[in-house]
Amino acid sequence: MAQITSEVLTADGMSVTIFASGRTVVGIGITNTFVGTLKFYGSVDGVNFLPISATPFPSGAGVLSVTATGNWFVNVLNYVAIKVVFSRTSGSATVRLAAASDASWQDAFLSSSTVANSSAVSSGTNTLTQTAQANRAWKLTFCEVSFGGNIVGSSQRIDIYDGTISGTKLYTAFLNNNTGSVGSVQKINIPVDASGNPSLVTTPGNAMTIVVSGSNLPQSVINSNFTAA
Repeated sequence: MAQITSEVLTADGMSVTIFASGRTVVGIGITNTFVGTLKFYGSVDGVNFLPISATPFPSGAGVLSVTATGNWFVNVLNYVAIKVVFSRTSGSATVRLAAASDASWQDAFLSSSTVANSSAVSSGTNTLTQTAQANRAWKLTFCEVSFGGNIVGSSQRIDIYDGTISGTKLYTAFLNNNTGSVGSVQKINIPVDASGNPSLVTTPGNAMTIVVSGSNLPQSVINSNFTAA
């Protein structure tokens, strides 16, 4: 989870600092209406600051300063603190900084990096969509399907798509039959990453769509957890 600090800079020379020791990336989100320049600085001791380059999100050439709103990030393995300083002509600049060792540094300018999502239907096909966010990839870390009655046959399955159902299929599996009247809960065996953690990742800027389909399906609920990737 990201460490976050935010400040509205309203005067010439005003600054905002985030301490990032032990973190890997600092995200920088700049909003509001202003005329002036915002300069980026880093420190290896928390006292002395030198100019550093910040990269536009999601990619681009690094810059030492900016004169407009937008989103940037800094790799901070060698820094214990990052500072943004305002050279003001007019207006005010809102600067939000987020330091993290995972993708939650994007919380500097995007909405929550961890999302629980669910979808319930009374019968038939169940579709869950994790809404796309600009420039952000979603990683599915947990998925479970709960049925309120029995399922019998060989056509019941789950499909997970990068984007909409017309997008690339990331995963597909048949669901287990259940002949009991009380239903069942089936945890989906999501493929794991190199560290052994469940991980299905979309293309940045895409939604993720999970579809449970088949014949004579009873009421069902899809429960899922996503994190920023």
